[in-house]
Amino acid sequence: MEGRPKDKHGNANATHVIPSVDYPRGLSWVKAAYDQLEPKDRVTVSIGTVALALSALSFVIAIASFRQKTREGRYALRKQLTDTIQKPLELNTEYSRSTLDESKYPRNFGSLINDQRRFHARQAELMTGQIRRLVSKWELMLIGGAYNDIGDYEKADLMFRKAIHSRSSRSEQGTAADPDRHRARNRYV
Repeated sequence: MEGRPKDKHGNANATHVIPSVDYPRGLSWVKAAYDQLEPKDRVTVSIGTVALALSALSFVIAIASFRQKTREGRYALRKQLTDTIQKPLELNTEYSRSTLDESKYPRNFGSLINDQRRFHARQAELMTGQIRRLVSKWELMLIGGAYNDIGDYEKADLMFRKAIHSRSSRSEQGTAADPDRHRARNRYV
């Protein structure tokens, strides 16, 4: 039985011998502890180490997936904000058409339009609070304009102030500070 490999205890029935590996100095204590383990314990430790590595990898993938879903959710909300802000513009167009031929529209058409403006302005303001970094100065001004159109000058002032103080290009800054744009802005600037 001299040709058969022996384990560290001199047992000739060992089925395999784990080759020795040169470890860096900082891990010498790990090597010493690992060398003292029996083969079955080495297998258990090795499987545990692989399981730990897979768990860490799964955690990293889960974090990356969460961040991607969060980003996608923000961009979906951004698209919804664009659609919501577009609606008051369409309402303004519809209201302008109604003044050309008032006989085709109900007598309370202006208040119906204002109810829709109010709803969409509030929805847009709510969304801007959730995705502040993705909202442009122009959109804040449009929301302020919607509030101005329905006579809610305090909210309009607030939105115009947000537009003036938000980060943007110089041309956007000048437009937001334009004193002739809206009545509420005139009260602020």
